This record gives sequence, structure tokens and C-alpha cells, in this order.
Amino acid sequence: MNNPRRALTVLVAVFLAGCLVGAGTDHLLGRRFAARGGDAQRSGRAGGTDRLAAVLQLTPDQQIQLKGVYDELRRQLDSTRREMGEKFDTVRARANERIASMLNPEQRKRFEEYLKETRSREEPYRRGGDGGERRPRSRQ
Repeated sequence: MNNPRRALTVLVAVFLAGCLVGAGTDHLLGRRFAARGGDAQRSGRAGGTDRLAAVLQLTPDQQIQLKGVYDELRRQLDSTRREMGEKFDTVRARANERIASMLNPEQRKRFEEYLKETRSREEPYRRGGDGGERRPRSRQ
């Protein structure tokens, strides 16, 4: 890959694919733990801290410190997800503009319809702007 722009595009694509796989895994694991009948705390990430505290045999003070570390990590990850989502949207918008610029008016109309359908399918999977939980998926 002698072209730096192409290398950057491939790097971004691989990174975004990893993000999607990670989000999907997170979603599936959350459903799996919830299906086991765990309470809300156990079906989320809090169970991981409890388990780690038990494995490490942490003192109560260390458990509080560990919770602080995980809380800060969660805030940083949420912020990073929002930033990456914005960057992803910008990259996708640029690509859509480039595609639209090469189309004739009829194709452009069909492309806009395609994008509208795609956005409506993706909407249930998008996170809210406040970093909230994923919206529930509707079964059809």
C-alpha cells in the first residue's frame, strides 16, 4: 500500500469493524447474562467488578478504589464512543456525498431513498447522544 490515503481508509475501516464487533458482542453477552436471571447489576458491567474483587480477594477499601477506576473507565469509554460515532458519521457523510456526485438525477433519487431506508433500519441500534443504554430491539 503505497498510497497513504488508502492505508488510512483501510485502517479506519478495520477500526470501525472492530467497534461494531465489540458492540455486538457486548449486546449479546448482556442478553446472555440477563437470560440467566441475574439482577440488573449482575447483567451489566458491575458483576465484573464483583467477580474481580472476589478473585483478587480485595479489602473493602480496595473494592471502593476498584469501583472508582471502573467508573472513570466507563466515563472515558462513553466519551470515546460518542467521539467515534461523530467521526464515523462524518466519514460516512463524505462517502455518501462522493457517491451522490457521480450519479445522474434518477440514480441520486434512488440513492437518497436507499439511505433513508438504511437509516430507519439502523436507528434502533444507535446510542443516544447522552451515552445512554442501547434502545431495545423490536422483534418482527
